Amino acid sequence: MRWYLIFSIPCALCAINYEVQFLGIEQKEVQQALEKSSELILLKKRPPASIRALNARATSDLPNMLRVLQAYGYYDAKITWQIEEDSNLARVILTIYPGIRYTVGNFSLEYLDPAGKPPIPLRKIGVKKDAFIESDEVLAIPKNLLQFLANHSYPLASIEEESYLLNQEEKSLAGVFRVKSGPKTRFGPLLIEGLKTVHPDFVIRKLAFDEGDWYNETLVEHSQKTLIDTGLFNSVLFSHQETLDEEGELPLKLEIAEAKHKNVTLGISYATLDGPGGSFGWNNRNVFEEGQTLALSVEASKTYSVGSASYTIPDFYRMDQVYFAKAEASQEDITPYLARTYELLQRIERTITPRLFYSIGLAYEYINIRQSVSNGSFSLLALPANLRYRKVDNLLNPTKGLGAVYKVAPYLALSKRSGSFIKQVFSLSSYWPIAPKRLLILAIRGQIGSILGTSLDKIPFNKRFLGGSDDNLRGYRYKTVSPLNEDGNPIGGKSALYGSFELRFRVSDRIGLVPFFDIGKVGLNSFPQVKGKWFSSVGMGLRYFLFFGPLRLDVGFPLQKRKKDQDSYKMYISIGQTF
Repeated sequence: MRWYLIFSIPCALCAINYEVQFLGIEQKEVQQALEKSSELILLKKRPPASIRALNARATSDLPNMLRVLQAYGYYDAKITWQIEEDSNLARVILTIYPGIRYTVGNFSLEYLDPAGKPPIPLRKIGVKKDAFIESDEVLAIPKNLLQFLANHSYPLASIEEESYLLNQEEKSLAGVFRVKSGPKTRFGPLLIEGLKTVHPDFVIRKLAFDEGDWYNETLVEHSQKTLIDTGLFNSVLFSHQETLDEEGELPLKLEIAEAKHKNVTLGISYATLDGPGGSFGWNNRNVFEEGQTLALSVEASKTYSVGSASYTIPDFYRMDQVYFAKAEASQEDITPYLARTYELLQRIERTITPRLFYSIGLAYEYINIRQSVSNGSFSLLALPANLRYRKVDNLLNPTKGLGAVYKVAPYLALSKRSGSFIKQVFSLSSYWPIAPKRLLILAIRGQIGSILGTSLDKIPFNKRFLGGSDDNLRGYRYKTVSPLNEDGNPIGGKSALYGSFELRFRVSDRIGLVPFFDIGKVGLNSFPQVKGKWFSSVGMGLRYFLFFGPLRLDVGFPLQKRKKDQDSYKMYISIGQTF
């Protein structure tokens, strides 16, 4: 028996390397869509073995590219190609003759049941008369039509037939939908399945509709999101029957899968400021089967330690209103001071609109300050309030929009060492996309703070304004930017002005770079003054984007370094953008 050993050596020198050039199309988005659909582009790293094979690849590419052109309304488009041979590189030149772009013509609705003929403005379902064709928008019209009917009490509507007609003379696309609207319907009885420990009354309070209301699909979707947002459920699914009950109403079924309501968290951390640290937390999110949360937590590091217990009651006397109570003991041991604080707090939180939120509370604080230029024990009663407006596209990674926060807290002195005062801070952030696909964002934030009512020595040191943190004047020693005493130690201030400017570059899907510039000052006057010494810092940030948001690493460098600034830079690590 003979054995043969056969070697197969790929002939890399035989491969035809090539480049692709598109001519005749001016719209960038259309050309990008053509490139994404083209096998000439997608298989470029696997070059064919001959010009003939390259010709075949180009030929097989045409149907895909014609479908892309039709999706953008170029129904009369034609494509020709030629291959220019070179000793080292072939060039495939695709010449596109798009023709006239078709527009949206006359669309009409025909009701097949005489009982219901709800008027529907065609623009409400995505029919943009005389606009250029976008296939995604046209294909969405039937779905939009059924959604519109379901939102206007016709959840049993159906499209029996749909047809489209190209008018080559007028260069337009027309359509006809033959619809059965079904009866106008009210919400019927609700059957809830899957509850184990959560009380049904809690679920019912979260619903945006009541039995007997006119049916509206948007209210169903809102209720589903509200229930998911409680964190008590892994899944929430509404469904309805296809027939009405004896009362002429539409019964609904709600299928729920509960999440685990008790959990324990453990964490370890390390920071240049705090050194090694750790945290422990326990919470029960379904106390008394009503979605109330009891939480216990402990966190400790070289400079900061805190233990707290909190209790939260959702839907406190009304929907979207929360009662929150907390008892907390903390210690902060940093360069300007050592502070031990004991706090009892209760507050009401309410979401007025999806963009507007406020809270108001009542708190008692006992503060003991040591190792500072102004030591003592302070006993204070506070009325903290918070008003927030946020119109941004993403909370952890905003790329467009505006955000504003106003915090005010009147403090009433309960001891001779303390003075009564009002502390307030206003912050305004804006985000400006300045490159396509939001690959470059200009982010700007300004902050202004003021303390009114008493002299500086009667204000606890940890309530005064002190600049230098991951939130302002990055790069300076933590909470040391302020007026100094004769020995060069920070004394804090009664007013502050801060500004931050970031250019957020999206280098890839995962990686981002953020050069930044911070500026600010802390003053002894109650009202911020522009005159006087300002501090500034520069730095570079790295962002690693995950499904929930970016991981942030910032390195800041002070530009007006002082004698007691031990380090030439500071590093900050957290989740989410700086602001």
